[in-house]
Parts: sequence; C-alpha cells; structure tokens
Amino acid sequence: NLNNMTKRLLTFVLSLIITTIGLQAQKTSWKEHVKLAEKLISDGRYGDAAQQYENAWRKKTKRIDLLAKAAENYKVVKNYRKSAKAYERIRDNKVYPLAGLNYARALKQDGQYDKAKVELVNFLSSYTGSDMDVIQEIVQMEIKGAEMALALGDKPAKNLEIEHLSSKVNTPETEFAPMPFADDILYFSSTM
Repeated sequence: NLNNMTKRLLTFVLSLIITTIGLQAQKTSWKEHVKLAEKLISDGRYGDAAQQYENAWRKKTKRIDLLAKAAENYKVVKNYRKSAKAYERIRDNKVYPLAGLNYARALKQDGQYDKAKVELVNFLSSYTGSDMDVIQEIVQMEIKGAEMALALGDKPAKNLEIEHLSSKVNTPETEFAPMPFADDILYFSSTM
C-alpha cells in the first residue's frame, strides 16, 4: 500500500532528523554552550541563555559558576521554578554566600511559601556575612511576605483596581526591575 509506505518513510525521515539533532546537541562542548549563552544575553534572550548555561554545567558539573549564571538568568525571565532548582544545588557553596537567600526567594516567587519560610530560616541561621543586620531585615520581610501569601491563600482581592500605565510600559520588549521613584515616575530596565 503506497499510503502505508509513505507513512513509514516519513516516520523514518523524522526519526533520522531527531537523532541527528540529538547527536549534534551531545557534540556541543560546554564552552560552546557558554559562548552561545553570552551571545543570547547580548540579544536579550535571557531564558535561552539560562538553558545554555545549564547545558554547559551538565557537561562540566564542577563549574558551579555556570549553574549560578543559569539561576540568575532564569530569575530575570521569572522562571522561578528553574531558578530555584539551580540555586538549590549551589546554596551551601561558600563562593555564593547569598545563594541560599536567592533559593528561598525563588521558592516564594514560585508559590512554595512553606518551603520558602523553612529555607529562609535555614539561610539566616547559617549566614555569617558582615552585612548581617541588612540580611536579617531582608529575611524577616521575606518571611512576612510568605506568611501573608499563605494567609491570603486563594481568596480574591476585594476592591482592587488595575490601572495601566503608559504605552511605554508593558511593551513587547522585556522589561524588568521596576522601581517607583515618585507618585508619577517609575524607573525600569528594558531590552528596547
């Protein structure tokens, strides 16, 4: 049957293409992944860069700096689940003393409030930096935020009014790190 033969040929060709792509990915060195990640960052493609840093780390697991870069880039694109997984692996490393805090924050942003609270307390109990006063204040605020989120649960917000800002905000470009400066001024970063 010609139709059956065509389906088998198409299946074979697709299998060949998928296998070739898989083999090509395996042949990519960790340095090539890093180079691609750096290029992607310069193009403002932080999520793709994070994946490339993670791919590089999987090939060179002793280079935790690659995993740290993956975690940071996942955080930029608000992929908090992947950011948390990356931070979890480096949270006890002395080279990255704030990784435990970043791990807990990523958990909180991902909606894992109970786990975030535990990790915040764990982080604070082991942190020994010279900026302990500031860090303690930050951790306490994060814990309060997690507790508030747990208390609110899935309750709908009442009397909430959403006001869109100008057309210069929420454009198709990547915008992040908003910082209110005054009642009518908002600073933010953008890849425009």
